[in-house]
Amino acid sequence: QLPAEASAVDQLTNALRRATITATAARTQDAPDQFGLDSARRIELRLAANGVPVVEVAVGRSTDDGLSAFVTRAGDAAVYLVEGLAPADIRADFRDHQALRFTADAATQVAVNLPRNGYTLTKGADEQWLLDGKAANQMEAGGLVRTLSAVRVLDFPSNTATFTPS
Repeated sequence: QLPAEASAVDQLTNALRRATITATAARTQDAPDQFGLDSARRIELRLAANGVPVVEVAVGRSTDDGLSAFVTRAGDAAVYLVEGLAPADIRADFRDHQALRFTADAATQVAVNLPRNGYTLTKGADEQWLLDGKAANQMEAGGLVRTLSAVRVLDFPSNTATFTPS
């Protein structure tokens, strides 16, 4: 289990809260590809509360204005037009992509070990960065710490990925 990115979860729950069925687009699902509800394109959502399943829906394509989507409910043959919900609201990846868990303001030391040498940045009591005990370039030191605190994971390996050193 990995932590979820709070903003992504908030985006989905807000979209689900504002979603409203505005019309019945079709009484049957005879042409699911017309609505983006074919098995290759639909997004399936299973919602539960306290571990108990509440509803299961499939979300198809967005309308041309991007403000609505075509949706079906499990056990219901109809296709509904749902305003306030679009496939873009449903991210495929909710994992928290923040790689390093710290805020730049909270950092007090950065030790860098290189093959031939290294250095240590330390924040003094006056909030000024020191490089191996001497005054450091504050812009460069602060920039390094901000950059490290902003490092994000671009992609996660699959569960079946293997690493083979070269």
